[in-house]
Amino acid sequence: MEQKSSSWIHMGQGEKFNSAVSKLLLGGSPDRVILPFDIIGTRAHIGAIARADIITASEKEQLMTALEKAAEYFETNAWAYDELAEDCHMALEAKISELCEDKTLASKVHTGRSRNDQVVTALTLYAKSMLGELKVQLLDYLESLVDLSEKAFKQKLIIPGYTHLQRGQPVLLAHHLLAHAWPIKRDLQTLDFVINSLNESPLGAGAVAGSAFSLDEKASAEELGFSDQFNNSIDVVANRDFILDILFATSKIATHLCRFANEVVLWCSSEFSYITLGYEVSSTSSMMPQKKNPDTAEIVRGRSSVVISNLLTNFMVLKDLPYSYSRDLSVTKRPMYDSFEKMFSMLPALTSLVHSIEFNQESIDKSCRDELLAITDFSDQFVFEGLPFRKAHQFLGALVRYSRENDVLVSELIKDIEQNENLKSFMTTKLQNKDLVEDALTILANPAFKSKVLGMLNEPGKSCVDSKVGYGSTSADSVKKQLNNLKSLLGERNG
Repeated sequence: MEQKSSSWIHMGQGEKFNSAVSKLLLGGSPDRVILPFDIIGTRAHIGAIARADIITASEKEQLMTALEKAAEYFETNAWAYDELAEDCHMALEAKISELCEDKTLASKVHTGRSRNDQVVTALTLYAKSMLGELKVQLLDYLESLVDLSEKAFKQKLIIPGYTHLQRGQPVLLAHHLLAHAWPIKRDLQTLDFVINSLNESPLGAGAVAGSAFSLDEKASAEELGFSDQFNNSIDVVANRDFILDILFATSKIATHLCRFANEVVLWCSSEFSYITLGYEVSSTSSMMPQKKNPDTAEIVRGRSSVVISNLLTNFMVLKDLPYSYSRDLSVTKRPMYDSFEKMFSMLPALTSLVHSIEFNQESIDKSCRDELLAITDFSDQFVFEGLPFRKAHQFLGALVRYSRENDVLVSELIKDIEQNENLKSFMTTKLQNKDLVEDALTILANPAFKSKVLGMLNEPGKSCVDSKVGYGSTSADSVKKQLNNLKSLLGERNG
């Protein structure tokens, strides 16, 4: 025999849901966050039904007064409602009724409006507000990266640039850090796109077919800060594309935050020891008191995964839904709320982490003493002397292989390469191209050329960085331009 709960809610036409169904339909949907925006939408709708002469001027004034009191109660935490008994929209209507002298007035507020357009209006207003705050926090984070990059630039720090997590060519540390800043600029552009796309007011669309009343949707749109009213009542009620756009934008931001956080974890390890984090952004072990763990970066790395999964969740919810409204759409809200919450926890924390970073110059300098970092630039010098790049690449690849197999530095090999018959024999056999070996050896026989490449091999960091002339490269001039460009962007924000 079914055991009924004593907790019931009334859901239209006098019907009741038991607590289990209530929990399914209303539980776990923290609509409290959009209640302030439902108040804004309701304010505009009251104005619309007053313009349509559905309520009198006196009734409008009473409703507006009650609405403002409700907003005040909410802001001062003097209004609590049972989220398992009613959603925020019904709670608002009940509160208006409670605060009006004429208790029947609240029943007029829903004229010409469905919860379908009411919900999407509140969600859209909420989204616009949260995106504005997200943009502010993202700019703060970008500014911290630029400041850190400028600090590294002034210290003239050089690290190995990596591909496949293997050392490649030397780069200014500032150049590497700015590689994390430019994606944030693109993220800001993405946010602007999403914000600008939220320009269509859903108010007045009703449940599916629009309204039978002349509500002047254009005027309501302007009052709510939208540039236009909706074009199709079915589309606007079912539309959650803006949530997908938000979740794509936050997923992209989360990916960029995660990539930086991952490098922080690597760089503060003993194996790299490029940076030291402040104690205020680190933790110790419960067992090993010497530990200084990069928990902030690790949590950012972990939470980023949740943000990205929220995007997939909403795609899966939306892909099969018929037009216009299905209750499944309510499931799309929590991933958006959650992704904003994750962003607002990750960005300030990661910004604080960036501000705490100190560079370990000794470890950084040591990492650039590997002469193999100069091999690519060595091949470029061959090209300047007329040897085709592919041939220079083949020759130096074989030379490096010989140095590794015989545990001899490349710089030592080329000092007397003309007299090293074993090396010449190895190169000829490996390359199967006697002419290539002879051409390369002829160039190496030039004292000025040999002196230049030996200098590069002995000091691969500075010499290789200084050799770059291309736009956007790791040269000091290029990095300085990057810094100025990003500081100009931030200057517009701060100015």
